[in-house]
Amino acid sequence: VRSREYLVGYQAPVDRVYEPCQAAALRHDYNPQAALLQRQQNAPSPAQPVYLFVGRLAPEKSLLLLLDAFLRIQAEQPAATLNLVGAGPQRAELEARTEALGLGTAVRFAGAMEPEQLALAYAGATCMILPSRSEPWGLVVNEALSYGCPAIVSDRCGCFPELIAPGGTGMSFVSGDVEGLYACMKAAPATFADVTATALRSIEIVGRHTPRHAAARMLHGIETVSRTKKSLHAGAVDGSA
Repeated sequence: VRSREYLVGYQAPVDRVYEPCQAAALRHDYNPQAALLQRQQNAPSPAQPVYLFVGRLAPEKSLLLLLDAFLRIQAEQPAATLNLVGAGPQRAELEARTEALGLGTAVRFAGAMEPEQLALAYAGATCMILPSRSEPWGLVVNEALSYGCPAIVSDRCGCFPELIAPGGTGMSFVSGDVEGLYACMKAAPATFADVTATALRSIEIVGRHTPRHAAARMLHGIETVSRTKKSLHAGAVDGSA
């Protein structure tokens, strides 16, 4: 949806723009039923929320904003933790900011994870957070939902219209708004307290974004554009265009 809006905004012909399907490459042994059970067994209690970020530790991900929002959460809920999974050029700065804010062991820098470890991280988080100021899609949101974990995303994340059902599979906030992010994080434990219902909704909505669906949408787009080009060419030949 966001890509379509962007292209049409630059005067691309509406009938030659189609909406593809973005799919994450999950483990070969991924099973929705097993993911649901794993989520039911590992989801944290609302009294001890676990917030999760997965991705590159880089400025465009707005992780300094995330630390500022988490500082307020942690002051109100000392048992809350934030796990940052991934590597990147901003790690040293983020570690220094964590220490400066006095967050200490409440923030964990987990580094890169193997797929099995990452599946457990999603299953054991209250929600996954993607606060990016620039994000064409955000495949980690697909991953999180696949394991029954809801997501908080900024409105700059391309996946927002397709994957985030407010209060169902996640929440959103205006990019750069620390108050908005804090409000979402504060509400998340209660909003997603029904672990099974949230997981089922998450797995259902992301089930429409599989590699098979992505391939089908790609084929549809190619066929659509090809038919349009043939039509335009035929019109030019017979003088009708």
